[in-house]
Amino acid sequence: LAVGPPAGAGSGRTWDKERRDLASVAAFKDSPPDKRTVFYTAIVGGRDVLKDPLFHDDGCDFVCFADRPLHSKVWDVVRIERTVSDYSQLTGMERALGHRWFGGHQNIVWVDASCRLKRASAEVVDGWLEHASVVSFKDRDRRCAYREMYYYGNQNRESIEIVKEQEAYYREEGLPDAYGLTVPMLIARSNTERTREFFELWWSETCRRSRLGELSFDYCRWKTGISNWWFPKDVTLAPFFDYFSGHPRWVIDVLIVKGKMGPAREEVFNRMKVAMEENEHLLVSVLEPGGSGFCLAEARNR
Repeated sequence: LAVGPPAGAGSGRTWDKERRDLASVAAFKDSPPDKRTVFYTAIVGGRDVLKDPLFHDDGCDFVCFADRPLHSKVWDVVRIERTVSDYSQLTGMERALGHRWFGGHQNIVWVDASCRLKRASAEVVDGWLEHASVVSFKDRDRRCAYREMYYYGNQNRESIEIVKEQEAYYREEGLPDAYGLTVPMLIARSNTERTREFFELWWSETCRRSRLGELSFDYCRWKTGISNWWFPKDVTLAPFFDYFSGHPRWVIDVLIVKGKMGPAREEVFNRMKVAMEENEHLLVSVLEPGGSGFCLAEARNR
C-alpha cells in the first residue's frame, strides 16, 4: 500500500519522497476479513515492546505494524519500511489511516504500543461504539488544543514557530478555546464514510502542520462534526487496559496468589522498587487474581 501526499500539502510542512515511502506496507492481505473487529498497533525504532492482551476474543483480528521482527501469540506482525527517524510521523500515519489497511472490517481499534489490553473482544468494542462513531480518552488537565500546543512547544517536542502558525490558523478557522482535548492512546471507530473522512483530514493536518496528532485531532473533530465519546475514566485509570509510560524495553509480570498483603508480597514490591531505580526501562506489572493489576507508580508508592 502506498500513500501519496494529501491534497494541498504544499503549505506548512514539506512532504517529500522519504515521507511518502513511510507508507509502504508489505505483504498485507486485501481479501475481506472473516472477523468484523480489528485491533492494531505499531512499534518502530525499538521504543516499545509488543504486549499481548491478557484476555482476548478469537473473533477479532490483531495486527501490529513493525519495522523489525517481533513475536507474539496473539498479534499478526506486518513488516513496514522505515526510511527516516521520525517515529511520530510513521506511527501517526498507521494510527490515522487504519481504514486504508482494514477496509473490510466494521470496527477498527487503534491501541498505542505503550498500552496493554486487559480484555479485547468484539463485544466490548460494540459497547463503546454504541455511544458514538469515534471513541477515545479525554485529557483531564489541559482540556484545550491551544494549551497542548504550547505545552509541547515548552517541552521542546515541537517547534514554537509551528505551534504559533497552527494556533493562528485554528483561531482564524474558529476553533473555540476549551473545546476538549483528546488523548489518542486508544481510538475505536466505526468504519463508515464519515469516519473515513475524519481520519483522512487528521492525517492531512499532521502532514501540513505539526506531526503530533494530539494537536490537530480536536480541530478535525470540530471541523467535521463527527460524533465523539470520551471514556469516563482517565487513561491511567481505565479498567480495560494498562498504560505503561516511559517506553519500557521489558515487561515483567508477577502473579500474586495471596489476596492479603504479606511478607511474600512485600518482598515482591521491594524487589520491584530496586529494579525500577536501577533501570528506567524496566516495567513490572503485578497481576492479582481476578485480573486487576498494580502499575509501576503504585509499586513505587508502596
